[in-house]
Amino acid sequence: MTRRLTRRFFAVAATLALSAAGNTQQPQSAAPAAAPAMAAPQAGYTFASPQTLTFTVDWRVFTAGQAVFHLENVNGQMKVTATADTLGAVNMLYPVSDKYQASFDAGTGCSASFSKQIQEGRRKVNTDLTFNYAAGKQMLFERNLIKGNTKQQEAPIPACVTDSLSAIFYAASQPIVVGQNITLLLADSMRVV
Repeated sequence: MTRRLTRRFFAVAATLALSAAGNTQQPQSAAPAAAPAMAAPQAGYTFASPQTLTFTVDWRVFTAGQAVFHLENVNGQMKVTATADTLGAVNMLYPVSDKYQASFDAGTGCSASFSKQIQEGRRKVNTDLTFNYAAGKQMLFERNLIKGNTKQQEAPIPACVTDSLSAIFYAASQPIVVGQNITLLLADSMRVV
């Protein structure tokens, strides 16, 4: 499995989780340039907590891996954890053991943090992303555990964003109607789409 297939592995699992959370539309790749602000969760909406979604991912005729998403409410802050692991023969060809964590405010839907620990083949990278809404910035700190180097970056964000993990559960908090659009301001790779 290549790095591209690993991303697809997680993307497939995330799409399945989004469907399980109640989405009835296909996600769009980017928001318009002048996108409106993200809406807070519907009044009276309660995130199902604790909630665990488990998916098996097949690669042709082989079971390639498993993705597990877990959501838990900790004092009004929603904590999301996800794992993506290869299984069986695929694990011997290209082992993947990725872990993701995110948190977002249950009342506003705004993400507070996102982190990932990537172990894909020989690649091992830890990334932490935090959101400072008062300063209007997202801050990234990345460590390559194999090469030993680090990277820090800052980029502007609007008043409220979601991350790629929290977005799965945030979407379920919106009144989704066939034929209407829902706006997600997704902070990903130091940009907002």
